[in-house]
Amino acid sequence: MSDSDRDLRDLWQSRPQPAPIDVGGLQRRAKRLRWKVRLRNLSEWAAAAFIVPFFAYIATRTDLPWLTRLASVEISAAGLLVGFWIWRYGRAKALPDPSLDTAAYLRTHREQVLQQARLLGSSPRWYFLSFGLGVFAFHLGFLIDDPSSWRRLLPGFLFTVALFAVLLWVNQRAARRLRAEAEAMTRERV
Repeated sequence: MSDSDRDLRDLWQSRPQPAPIDVGGLQRRAKRLRWKVRLRNLSEWAAAAFIVPFFAYIATRTDLPWLTRLASVEISAAGLLVGFWIWRYGRAKALPDPSLDTAAYLRTHREQVLQQARLLGSSPRWYFLSFGLGVFAFHLGFLIDDPSSWRRLLPGFLFTVALFAVLLWVNQRAARRLRAEAEAMTRERV
């Protein structure tokens, strides 16, 4: 064996090895993710249970501007869309089967983490865009009907924009953390 071969072997063998995976810790993380996803989904569905009928009722009020009523239909539909999207793409999957070998358990949990990261990362499209257009049109309808009402409408509109900005930041931050967690799982040794 030549010196260069020995040097390559020594270099390869000197690589730091990742710490072995803590199976109990992995199971706790999987349970915690499932609990957080269920809590988020229940809160979204509870919000939709309020938003859909409330804005459907607003849409039937003939004393309101037509654009506000149309926006109310859109907001109500957005509530249904978000509820469906969470049900379809964000449901908490069953915990990985504990009888799986550790590598399969890790892969299953990692895929569930990535699924939630993709859902949160795509929230600007299916969550904020659907509600944002409706909220903007809702306020615009009142403003067109009575231009002097801008002082009365501005605080509510700014509050909604600020709330959306905070929720968007929280969702994107959570998506980044979940992607980082999934990436860390690829480096764990079984």
